[in-house]
Amino acid sequence: MRQARSIVAWVLGVVLVVGCDVAELPNTGDTKTDTRDASDTRDTRDTKDSEADSGDGLVSCDPRATPTGCPTGQFCESTAKVCVECVGLTERCVGDPATARRETCEAPVASGVGALTGGFFVDNPCGSDEVCVPRSTVSVTCQPKVCEAGFAVCLSGSQTRACNASGTAEVTETCDPGRACYDGKCEFIRHNVVLVFDTSSSMWSYTDPAYANQSAILCEQNQTPCMPAFPECDGNDPMTIFTLSKDVFSSTIDQALGGFSQFALMRFPQLEAPRAGVSCFNGWYASQEEMTGDDDHRTTDGGTWFAEHLGESVVVPFPVRTSLDNRETLLSWLDHRELLGATQTVCNVDDDCGPLGRCGVIDAQKRCFVHSDEELRAIGQTPLGKTLFYAGEYLRTKVRVDGKACTTDASCDSSGYVCRNEKCVDPYRKCKSDYIILFTDGEESVNQEETSFFNPVVQAKRLAFGLDCETDLDCRGGATCQDKVCLAPTQIGASMPNLPGDGYGALASVDGQPISIQTTVITLNQSIARNARIALAGGGPNIVVSTTDPATFKFELRRAMTPNPKCTPDDLD
Repeated sequence: MRQARSIVAWVLGVVLVVGCDVAELPNTGDTKTDTRDASDTRDTRDTKDSEADSGDGLVSCDPRATPTGCPTGQFCESTAKVCVECVGLTERCVGDPATARRETCEAPVASGVGALTGGFFVDNPCGSDEVCVPRSTVSVTCQPKVCEAGFAVCLSGSQTRACNASGTAEVTETCDPGRACYDGKCEFIRHNVVLVFDTSSSMWSYTDPAYANQSAILCEQNQTPCMPAFPECDGNDPMTIFTLSKDVFSSTIDQALGGFSQFALMRFPQLEAPRAGVSCFNGWYASQEEMTGDDDHRTTDGGTWFAEHLGESVVVPFPVRTSLDNRETLLSWLDHRELLGATQTVCNVDDDCGPLGRCGVIDAQKRCFVHSDEELRAIGQTPLGKTLFYAGEYLRTKVRVDGKACTTDASCDSSGYVCRNEKCVDPYRKCKSDYIILFTDGEESVNQEETSFFNPVVQAKRLAFGLDCETDLDCRGGATCQDKVCLAPTQIGASMPNLPGDGYGALASVDGQPISIQTTVITLNQSIARNARIALAGGGPNIVVSTTDPATFKFELRRAMTPNPKCTPDDLD
């Protein structure tokens, strides 16, 4: 143990002279001589003297004052009136928990103002195979290391065993219902919920019809726009149904995140168009009835257009790992804020930035501009069927990746999947369901007949239960094959689309596992018979809400977004 160090400090304006330090001090005629023998190597300075050597200086204090004048974590010794690191019988652990070393306080002994020994921590090592572990704020214990600090393993689907941060104990934990062991930790088993938000132009109307009628008359007389000017588009007085709906979705998503569901956000297909004349309807976007490159085939396999242009419809994908969170991105699309920002791409004219690109000047240099803060905008038609098709293909190709070739867990690129024998596997697939929540204020405007493969009723039935069949194995979601048509128990006796699937009548993953996606329809302000058929075909509820009752709107949305867990810990084992 280090020898005690001593200091004589003349406080209250008296000159401090330290050991044999060489320094220019005022000449007071009072000098002190170091009488130690050269062989005497004891350090008789206290910790504050060391600080003086480093340029920090001695810190005097007043024990009767509040605050005393000592730095955070230090104490004012009442007799010497000097700040010290510690007092009394105090121990502490220093360093990383896995390699922490013990230090013990050498208690201060004061003989007068500015004169004391001790008051600092000195090394007091634990044994070679031990580590320092705090026992209280003033005491520690040395414990043997029994495991590798931070190591964790799954004992089963519902049990974990982990080594604590100091490596001194192993802890076994049983996962709560709705959770399972991933990489040695109990984490949520989350359903996949795709939120499809209606971005058709009909959403940009007032919640108060009386105001809308009056405004329309004034607009016609004055030949001025009815809506607020960009970017103050989403003001609350008056409020559009688009604004109110975004507010309801934003607050509901914010509350629902972190539970038993993860969310992706879709819109009707739109292109980024920073060159376009901006308005409250479209922002800097251009509408489309379908994604770029869509060739009307019944699958997206065999081409690259779907992966390349997925962002035209899927604006916020699911997180790719259970440990990641897409909260900030989801909410940013609903916060009524839309901005452009310059990229590093140099340009001369707009066409250098793409078909609808924008070339602008920043810092005396012409560069391409794109969205730096994106936002949902209401423009165009209501292609419900095509959007349901895209949602199904997104889940089939990007989310339900069972059997996909892989090299690491991360290469599966989908939450919950691990790489086993070079194939992606979700060990808790049976505990997860896939949902689409289709929110709209109207009905299909493009593929209106149920003889079309891309009609929303046809697509909802295909995604949930399948279309045509030879046996029950060709159907999904508990449906049975009756007269070569897949029918769920709730659909028997009802008129359902009888459209041949031509080999694409149901969904399956890469390894052939069946995929069933339930579609819930939330219709705004009116009950539309065709939308009720979409819900019946898709196996989900048909919910009618109103902008005049936003509380109920939010309640119904929250209930649809948060399905209960499917598996208990016993099911996982």
